[in-house]
Amino acid sequence: MTAPAVSRENSPRKDSPEASGTPPYRQVGSYALARGLPGIINFFSLILYTHLLGPESFGEYALAISTVSLISTVGFYWLELGLVRFYTAETTRHSILPTVLRAFFSASVVSTGLSISAALYFGIAPPLLSAGIALLLAQSWHNLQLQLSRIQLRPGSFAKLSIARAIIAPCAASILISLGLGAKGLLLGLAIGALLPTISAIKSTWLPASKGRASRELTKSLLRYGSPLTLIFALRFIITSSDRFMLAHYLGASATGTYSAATELAGNTLGFITNIIQLAAFPLIIKAFEQGGPEHAGGVYKCNMSLLLTVTLPAAAGLALLGPQIATVFFPSDFASEAAILLPWSAAGALVAMIKAVGFDTAFHLTKRTDHQLVVVLLAALLNVLLNWFFIPRNGALGAAQATLITHLLALVASLLVGRRLIRLPFPFRDSLRAAAATAAMVIALLPTLAWQGAALLGIQVAIGLAVYFAAGAALGLPLFRTLLSRKPILLSN
Repeated sequence: MTAPAVSRENSPRKDSPEASGTPPYRQVGSYALARGLPGIINFFSLILYTHLLGPESFGEYALAISTVSLISTVGFYWLELGLVRFYTAETTRHSILPTVLRAFFSASVVSTGLSISAALYFGIAPPLLSAGIALLLAQSWHNLQLQLSRIQLRPGSFAKLSIARAIIAPCAASILISLGLGAKGLLLGLAIGALLPTISAIKSTWLPASKGRASRELTKSLLRYGSPLTLIFALRFIITSSDRFMLAHYLGASATGTYSAATELAGNTLGFITNIIQLAAFPLIIKAFEQGGPEHAGGVYKCNMSLLLTVTLPAAAGLALLGPQIATVFFPSDFASEAAILLPWSAAGALVAMIKAVGFDTAFHLTKRTDHQLVVVLLAALLNVLLNWFFIPRNGALGAAQATLITHLLALVASLLVGRRLIRLPFPFRDSLRAAAATAAMVIALLPTLAWQGAALLGIQVAIGLAVYFAAGAALGLPLFRTLLSRKPILLSN
């Protein structure tokens, strides 16, 4: 399927979502299933892995997955970004898929060679190396297919890929771990889960693309656009994962395991919420900008930010407030006590990071000035290493969480200040205050219940929090709740 070309002559109607700033609720509703169900499965899969592996083995897995993420970012992420940014352009729509396919194979060869070289240098065991490379290639291929479904505005296809991966991966990983493969089994299970759902797309999409002609000029354009972003995400790796390697250095793999479990729970919970919004809204923001410039993009962006704050503020507050209960219910005893302390800090750090990445960093993408974003992230990465070096020897895993939160706060401020020099996008001040007030009402309602313990009572606490927040949000007139109360449910399409 080829997306229709867009141009400034084909400007959006005044009553269109791009022009009016109407939130992309239909797309968000579709991606809610595409990300929501896998998010729930991944949440419980994380809990399952902590029970199957224990802190030390889980720490080994956390270090391995961080390394895979870094190599995947450097080797492949520029392709994903370029596919999203250039797919709808009239001049590249016929050559984009053949070009991306050939570039993917080239990146696979280079990334595999780099992985082997690094493994030989650091003395990584061949079985762990093989499992890591399998996950690297399978995950990168899966992510590329997800981005294609996203830019083609096919949330149904996106949902099938995401849900299939979420179901297959923990099943395969559990079997392999039970066979005694430990962290290697978990990596291989994740690789199987990423690869199998993409096989059907090879015949329908990529075999025809393999017969097309790749464009050297388009490859250069992809590199020019994606290379700064690749460096940005590699530096983000330092911010999000250097603490794990430094914890392993100072305190051992066991400390890394408990810290990773807490940070992944917070990050995955907030991450799948923000991904739902970003997957739906970002292509619409890009399209509105290409068709009508900053004015049209500003309306969609403002609605996106309003929706983002509406759903992430109460989620982060709930994780922070109920952290001890959540850790006790879901984690085994050798994880729970440390995770209970870390969850509030991890939730706050994840919230700030996602508001920056999904919200304020949009200015760099619209203006294609990712070099400015690179400076911001570079400074943040250097700061994070210094803060970890200072805090971890003194406060252990808690120090790592504190260093991460401080880094994200300063990076958000820097992104806001630099981004506004490039393009001024409207911020939903009124909606943010309403969301904060509704969140405060939820927190006040939950304070008398903090002594409750157990899974059943935790479920009641969550229900109370949701009910109070919904009632307060509706009373305060948050747009999301006005829409939910006035429209029919949105079903998955395509």
